[in-house]
Amino acid sequence: MVAYSFKGRFEDRIRARTKIQTIRAHGKKRHARPGERITMTTGDRFHPRLIGSGTCESVAPITLNFEYVTPGGRRRAAHVIVYLPAAGTMVIRAGDLDDFARRDGFDDWADLCAFWRKTHGDLKTFDGLLILWGDSFQAAA
Repeated sequence: MVAYSFKGRFEDRIRARTKIQTIRAHGKKRHARPGERITMTTGDRFHPRLIGSGTCESVAPITLNFEYVTPGGRRRAAHVIVYLPAAGTMVIRAGDLDDFARRDGFDDWADLCAFWRKTHGDLKTFDGLLILWGDSFQAAA
Protein backbone atom coordinates (compact mmCIF):
# COMPACT_ATOMS: atom_id res chain seq x y z
CA MET A 1 0.00 0.00 0.00
CA VAL A 2 1.23 3.49 -0.87
CA ALA A 3 0.37 6.53 1.24
CA TYR A 4 -0.07 10.04 -0.16
CA SER A 5 -0.24 13.13 2.01
CA PHE A 6 -2.42 16.08 0.98
CA LYS A 7 -2.60 19.67 2.11
CA GLY A 8 -5.63 20.41 4.27
CA ARG A 9 -7.34 22.40 1.52
CA PHE A 10 -7.93 19.14 -0.39
CA GLU A 11 -9.49 17.05 2.39
CA ASP A 12 -13.12 18.12 1.84
CA ARG A 13 -12.80 17.63 -1.92
CA ILE A 14 -11.32 14.15 -1.48
CA ARG A 15 -14.14 13.23 0.90
CA ALA A 16 -16.72 14.70 -1.51
CA ARG A 17 -15.15 12.61 -4.31
CA THR A 18 -14.58 15.68 -6.49
CA LYS A 19 -10.79 15.29 -6.18
CA ILE A 20 -10.21 11.94 -7.88
CA GLN A 21 -6.57 12.21 -8.86
CA THR A 22 -3.22 13.62 -7.83
CA ILE A 23 -0.18 14.85 -9.72
CA ARG A 24 3.16 13.82 -8.23
CA ALA A 25 6.81 14.23 -9.12
CA HIS A 26 8.94 11.26 -10.04
CA GLY A 27 10.78 10.49 -6.86
CA LYS A 28 12.90 8.11 -4.90
CA LYS A 29 9.89 6.39 -3.37
CA ARG A 30 7.67 4.10 -5.39
CA HIS A 31 4.27 5.35 -6.48
CA ALA A 32 1.04 3.39 -6.48
CA ARG A 33 0.36 0.85 -9.20
CA PRO A 34 -3.02 0.10 -10.80
CA GLY A 35 -5.07 -2.14 -8.52
CA GLU A 36 -3.10 -1.21 -5.41
CA ARG A 37 -4.69 0.41 -2.34
CA ILE A 38 -3.83 4.06 -1.68
CA THR A 39 -3.95 5.57 1.80
CA MET A 40 -4.68 9.31 1.90
CA THR A 41 -3.62 11.46 4.83
CA THR A 42 -3.30 15.11 5.78
CA GLY A 43 -1.24 16.93 8.39
CA ASP A 44 2.48 16.80 9.00
CA ARG A 45 4.50 13.67 8.42
CA PHE A 46 5.00 13.03 12.13
CA HIS A 47 1.30 13.33 12.97
CA PRO A 48 -0.64 12.34 9.85
CA ARG A 49 -4.42 12.15 10.04
CA LEU A 50 -6.17 9.55 7.91
CA ILE A 51 -8.62 10.91 5.33
CA GLY A 52 -9.41 7.52 3.80
CA SER A 53 -8.29 5.13 1.11
CA GLY A 54 -8.97 4.19 -2.47
CA THR A 55 -7.73 1.92 -5.22
CA CYS A 56 -5.32 3.15 -7.85
CA GLU A 57 -7.05 2.97 -11.24
CA SER A 58 -4.21 4.24 -13.37
CA VAL A 59 -0.80 5.90 -13.35
CA ALA A 60 0.30 7.86 -16.39
CA PRO A 61 3.18 10.20 -17.22
CA ILE A 62 1.98 13.80 -17.40
CA THR A 63 3.41 17.11 -18.56
CA LEU A 64 1.89 20.38 -17.37
CA ASN A 65 2.70 23.29 -19.67
CA PHE A 66 1.86 26.47 -17.79
CA GLU A 67 3.33 28.73 -20.44
CA TYR A 68 4.55 27.45 -23.75
CA VAL A 69 6.74 29.54 -26.00
CA THR A 70 7.66 28.23 -29.45
CA PRO A 71 11.30 28.35 -30.60
CA GLY A 72 10.29 31.42 -32.66
CA GLY A 73 9.14 33.21 -29.48
CA ARG A 74 5.38 32.95 -30.04
CA ARG A 75 3.29 32.31 -26.94
CA ARG A 76 0.83 29.46 -27.02
CA ALA A 77 -1.96 28.56 -24.64
CA ALA A 78 -1.28 26.41 -21.60
CA HIS A 79 -2.04 22.73 -21.99
CA VAL A 80 -1.58 19.36 -20.31
CA ILE A 81 -0.23 16.24 -21.99
CA VAL A 82 -1.10 12.84 -20.53
CA TYR A 83 0.51 9.70 -21.92
CA LEU A 84 -2.05 6.90 -21.63
CA PRO A 85 -0.61 3.51 -22.53
CA ALA A 86 -3.89 2.15 -23.93
CA ALA A 87 -5.11 5.30 -25.68
CA GLY A 88 -1.87 7.03 -26.61
CA THR A 89 -1.10 10.68 -26.00
CA MET A 90 -3.97 12.85 -24.83
CA VAL A 91 -3.65 16.65 -24.96
CA ILE A 92 -5.95 18.66 -22.70
CA ARG A 93 -6.33 22.13 -24.17
CA ALA A 94 -7.65 25.47 -22.93
CA GLY A 95 -11.35 24.60 -23.08
CA ASP A 96 -10.93 21.52 -20.85
CA LEU A 97 -8.27 22.74 -18.41
CA ASP A 98 -10.83 23.89 -15.82
CA ASP A 99 -12.43 20.42 -15.73
CA PHE A 100 -9.01 18.80 -15.41
CA ALA A 101 -8.14 21.14 -12.53
CA ARG A 102 -11.43 20.38 -10.74
CA ARG A 103 -10.69 16.64 -10.89
CA ASP A 104 -7.44 17.49 -9.12
CA GLY A 105 -9.20 19.42 -6.34
CA PHE A 106 -8.98 23.00 -7.59
CA ASP A 107 -11.65 25.58 -8.43
CA ASP A 108 -10.31 25.99 -11.97
CA TRP A 109 -7.08 26.09 -14.00
CA ALA A 110 -6.13 29.53 -12.61
CA ASP A 111 -6.43 28.16 -9.05
CA LEU A 112 -4.22 25.18 -9.98
CA CYS A 113 -1.62 27.52 -11.53
CA ALA A 114 -1.59 29.82 -8.49
CA PHE A 115 -1.17 26.83 -6.13
CA TRP A 116 1.58 25.40 -8.33
CA ARG A 117 3.54 28.69 -8.36
CA LYS A 118 3.23 29.04 -4.58
CA THR A 119 4.22 25.41 -3.92
CA HIS A 120 6.75 24.70 -6.69
CA GLY A 121 8.01 28.08 -7.86
CA ASP A 122 7.61 29.69 -11.25
CA LEU A 123 7.90 26.60 -13.45
CA LYS A 124 7.04 26.79 -17.12
CA THR A 125 6.58 23.00 -17.38
CA PHE A 126 6.36 20.07 -14.98
CA ASP A 127 6.89 16.40 -15.78
CA GLY A 128 5.52 13.87 -13.34
CA LEU A 129 2.82 11.25 -12.83
CA LEU A 130 -0.96 11.45 -12.83
CA ILE A 131 -2.35 9.00 -10.27
CA LEU A 132 -6.08 8.35 -10.54
CA TRP A 133 -8.29 6.63 -7.95
CA GLY A 134 -11.62 7.70 -9.45
CA ASP A 135 -14.71 6.96 -7.37
CA SER A 136 -13.06 4.20 -5.28
CA PHE A 137 -12.45 6.52 -2.29
CA GLN A 138 -13.68 5.31 1.10
CA ALA A 139 -13.61 7.78 4.00
CA ALA A 140 -11.94 6.88 7.27
CA ALA A 141 -14.24 6.37 10.22
